[in-house]
Amino acid sequence: MDVCLARKEDYIRSCGYTIACIPQTGSWYALLPGETEFEDSMMGLEQNYLGLFASRNILVGEVYDEVFPRDPIYDAAEDFSLEDFWRLVAKAGVSDDELPQFLNREGFEGNTVLHCACRAGNVEVAVRLIELGASLQVRNYMGQAPLELDKAGVVRDWLASKNTEMEIGQAMGACGDDVDAPTPFRHRGLSL
Repeated sequence: MDVCLARKEDYIRSCGYTIACIPQTGSWYALLPGETEFEDSMMGLEQNYLGLFASRNILVGEVYDEVFPRDPIYDAAEDFSLEDFWRLVAKAGVSDDELPQFLNREGFEGNTVLHCACRAGNVEVAVRLIELGASLQVRNYMGQAPLELDKAGVVRDWLASKNTEMEIGQAMGACGDDVDAPTPFRHRGLSL
């Protein structure tokens, strides 16, 4: 099983679901939290499971999408202005001391808010996140650093224009085990 799938399955199990297969049919399902035995609605009972899927991979993908809580802060990093983004951060009640940890927490599929901003090419939000301690080296479930999701290269280009002495590749670096390692762009006084 690949790492991404394993992390999703771990999350599903941590929410109280039990993943199982019906041997006779090869169909996969997830029992709802608190349930211990498969009950189908064919006998007038309510079904107590999610699924019947052809494979474990499909089950895990579908159930993960269903149970993972969506946080509007990740959408804001992609789609909104910096002002809208900070309005949501203030609403979340995050203190200055908690901000770096908040910015680097995993969201859907292991993405941080910086992953989301880079994927959308939202330079304004991405740069401010980096200034405030968002890590360029945190990897999502697919093993991608935020700048690797910047397909258009707009965030990478902006950073390169402000930091000519550093190669962007150095900033992304090999993640290794030290995902909290300082990046060359942090606390440099970058501004738009």
